[in-house]
Amino acid sequence: MGRSQTIHVVGLGEPGIDGAQRMFYAMSRAEMAQQVEIARRFEHINIVSWYSQTKTGEKMTERGPSTRLKRCRICNGKARYGTVVRYDCPVCRGSGLSMPGNEKRWNDWQIREMKKEFEAA
Repeated sequence: MGRSQTIHVVGLGEPGIDGAQRMFYAMSRAEMAQQVEIARRFEHINIVSWYSQTKTGEKMTERGPSTRLKRCRICNGKARYGTVVRYDCPVCRGSGLSMPGNEKRWNDWQIREMKKEFEAA
């Protein structure tokens, strides 16, 4: 069987038009910053507060979202996020932000293919 994993932090967004609060999950400070951007760009809401579920999450909430993120070099910050296709950039997950040097994790041919797929979408 697979291993279960507890999400470190959960962010609560402002109540939407229907009165429901959206939840945003993150496992790292970089993901926290990406979720803040996704909420702002696509949901048009702000994340009101972050709640930790683990000791690591407590450290993450003390420090807050990462400030080191830069515009994604694969999609140039133009990633889309929707209901049908959750995200179309594998590097930034639809936020338009990624860690500096994150593209070094892939080979050159993989980066070319990701850029080509993003442009075609």
